[in-house]
This record gives sequence, C-alpha cells and structure tokens, in this order.
Amino acid sequence: DFVMVKNIDKIKFSGKKAEQKIYYRHSGYPGGLTAQTLKELFSKQPQEMLRKAVWGMLPKNKLRAQQIKRLQIE
Repeated sequence: DFVMVKNIDKIKFSGKKAEQKIYYRHSGYPGGLTAQTLKELFSKQPQEMLRKAVWGMLPKNKLRAQQIKRLQIE
C-alpha cells in the first residue's frame, strides 16, 4: 500500500526546532560537509524534509529502500 501526504506546507514545528535542528550532507570530497537548518530545508524542499524524517523512522534493513518508495508526497 502507498502512503500519500497532502498539505505538507501547513506543517508546524514546536519550540525552536526550526532554527536548531540541522541536517548534514557530504559531497564525498575533502571539506565537502554542508549543513542546513530545518527552516532553510523546509522553505526550499518541504517534501525532502518529510522524506528524511520518515527515512530515519524506518527499520534499518534491506526493505528500507523499497518502503520509502511507497511514500508519496503531494
């Protein structure tokens, strides 16, 4: 079954989470670590923020990649 999420732009965050939560990614090159706050990521790509949150909640096994494909964000 698929899970569909609508009205993602209406998500609210509690406390100072929008300014304090940081998402990191690395390009693979030396010095390639970049950081984004939740507020920056949500303003540019709100669907990616939700996908990362769900990705972290899924079980860490071989089915994880197949399960995340069933998440549809509109």
